[in-house]
Amino acid sequence: MASFYSPPEVSAHRLTSPLANGVAGPYDYVVGIWPPDPSVGNLFMSITLLANQQPVTNAVITVTTTMNDGPAVVGPAPAINNFLHPQSYELSMTLSTPGRWTLKIEIESPLGDVVVEVPLEITESEEAANNRGSERAADLAEAGRDAGSQQLEGDGLHWVKMAAPLAILGFGLGVWGLRRFKRPSSLRNSRQRIRRDKQRGRGA
Repeated sequence: MASFYSPPEVSAHRLTSPLANGVAGPYDYVVGIWPPDPSVGNLFMSITLLANQQPVTNAVITVTTTMNDGPAVVGPAPAINNFLHPQSYELSMTLSTPGRWTLKIEIESPLGDVVVEVPLEITESEEAANNRGSERAADLAEAGRDAGSQQLEGDGLHWVKMAAPLAILGFGLGVWGLRRFKRPSSLRNSRQRIRRDKQRGRGA
């Protein structure tokens, strides 16, 4: 016989926060957990049983926790009576993956056997969330450096493309200026030779 949870209306064990309660077969049950907002790591759980408003202290309870979207399974693990509160059955489990899980609680006693299923949401641990944030910040910083390097390379190539024609133009102007500088001296030498030749002709 199976029963699905209903929203909690009564307090669970004093060391836990109510997660679900309801009626399954002859039992009134309350499922409590700690911490109240569970994350990856250890989870403490208590299941409190009453029948006809009397504590049920002789039940055998096992709990199996299954991840809804993956193969992860924890348990089955026994929930043991608390000697101070014999109607409260307690256990601790370690859940290593964030996501949606289902608690399968199997209850057996002379009053009858039932199965209760309760959904449970496990979040990332604070440390894992911080590490993921740090990794994301590092990735963004690296992407920024890569973009800056590509921009510098692009700018450098642009300046090279601009500088090459200017260098060629400067070289050409330099050669032209050198030739122009040398040309008057050559003309003067030619004119001097012509005058000397004429003078020699007259002397002859």
